[in-house]
Amino acid sequence: MTIPPQYSDKDRTPGRRAVPVLLALGLLLWIGGLLVAISRLDKPHPGAASPAGPASPATISIPSIGVKATIVEVGLQADGAMQVPDPDQVGWYKLGPRPGTPGPAVLIGHLDTRTRPAVFYRLRQLRPGDEILVGQRSGTTSRFVVARLEQLPKTALPTKRIWTTTSRPLLRLVSCGGRFNHTIGHYRDNIIVYASPTGS
Repeated sequence: MTIPPQYSDKDRTPGRRAVPVLLALGLLLWIGGLLVAISRLDKPHPGAASPAGPASPATISIPSIGVKATIVEVGLQADGAMQVPDPDQVGWYKLGPRPGTPGPAVLIGHLDTRTRPAVFYRLRQLRPGDEILVGQRSGTTSRFVVARLEQLPKTALPTKRIWTTTSRPLLRLVSCGGRFNHTIGHYRDNIIVYASPTGS
């Protein structure tokens, strides 16, 4: 697996004004494919967000890679573009299942910025059996364990594996990975982490 370049001496973006655009572009490319997959499903996701549903996720902790971050809700902007979280936050796609409810909940996060690692920089270091803790706003915690990781080109989004039909609460963590393409300004691949409830 290719390790992204160091940050002390390399500037991978053409200028400061381009940073927000390029930072979001990799996630937007992946999310665009994900939204297409969602729209093609015949049935709504079990556990999808609703006003009467369980509490929204608030925090995520992954002890093995030192992640401890706030979770924010992300959805769609007025123009149909996907919202993305800040570099130090994790975004929960609120139109899908909530973590801890039946179905695959999706959490997204940036790999890095122009100058430093972001929240999911070490995501590729996760191993089967590592624990992921998602704190709910209600005060409860949903516990998951990593089952496996995938690194695939952004053009080969495994929608059927991500959006599997299930009555179990599952978790997917997604970030960028692979080589950085300076020409188009984003990483070539996605890192996808598949996790299941503790004890399942």
